[in-house]
Amino acid sequence: MGPTGLQGVDLVFGPIDDASHASVAIDVPGNPNTVTFEEGAPALAFVTRPGDFPQLLALLGGATPTSLINNSGQPQTFKVQMHQLWVGGPPIRRWEAARGELVFDLPVFARGDSTKDTSYTWEWVAENPIDFRGGVTAVGDWGLGSSLVVEKSGPESVTLNRDSTWNGALSILEGPLVVNGSISITDDLSVLAGGTLAGNGKVSAHVSVDGTLSPGWNGAGRLAFERGLTLSGTLEVDIGGSPEGSDLVSVSGGRLALGGALVVRGNRSDFSAGKVFKVLEFPEGEAKGDFSSVELPPLPDGLTWQNNLAQDGTLMVKQ
Repeated sequence: MGPTGLQGVDLVFGPIDDASHASVAIDVPGNPNTVTFEEGAPALAFVTRPGDFPQLLALLGGATPTSLINNSGQPQTFKVQMHQLWVGGPPIRRWEAARGELVFDLPVFARGDSTKDTSYTWEWVAENPIDFRGGVTAVGDWGLGSSLVVEKSGPESVTLNRDSTWNGALSILEGPLVVNGSISITDDLSVLAGGTLAGNGKVSAHVSVDGTLSPGWNGAGRLAFERGLTLSGTLEVDIGGSPEGSDLVSVSGGRLALGGALVVRGNRSDFSAGKVFKVLEFPEGEAKGDFSSVELPPLPDGLTWQNNLAQDGTLMVKQ
């Protein structure tokens, strides 16, 4: 399909008869309000025309909410050929990977409105994975009272790579949010009972966890928190054959409030007397409270665990 210019309309992609055209390049320089990939739609690659400056795809709303819904059964990818993807208007409303993955292989920018004192909600609904490979940034004048509230739901993962930042809050209602870069938001990051915060990155926000905190993703990882961490749900960590191959939660700013359950996983054959595993890292005197329950992996006969988590964040294998 050739270049298509649209403005102020809904954009719907349905099935095609010729399966040989499973990958289609569409140029959409205009402003659709809702983009829907219906069941059977092909996998599409969104690009811009050579010579466009700035090279971007704009999915902008205005008075009408802006939504992006993949119900096709195929991954839909916004390609790296574009420098930027701008969304909003505002309001931004709902991005849903209903029956296919959404992949953003470029930075995504959400526009604020400098004329309104309003909070805008952006829903990330991950029935299939959503991958922000270039990060998410709220641009425009959000400082005059406008703020962005992101709500992540759905059982599959939303992944934030590189750097993401906005004026507002983030709530993880269900499923994992994976931070593999850095995220900086002005308000709280809340992990609710059905949600999980995971990854190997840095979080600049006060974080409260009523759900699950699980450093790493498909391997050991470190999650660093710069403005405090309150644990009242479940902290899950994996410790390996060496301390360097284990998960770590690091709090460098604000207070670490311990609570809820700690679940530590590992293979008993990896443990020997004298090994020390650093699970928590925090400034001296900045950890308060303790876990209400601790589940540790079994050890070979004759060995025991020494729990120093509230003192220095370590677990030690003793004979």
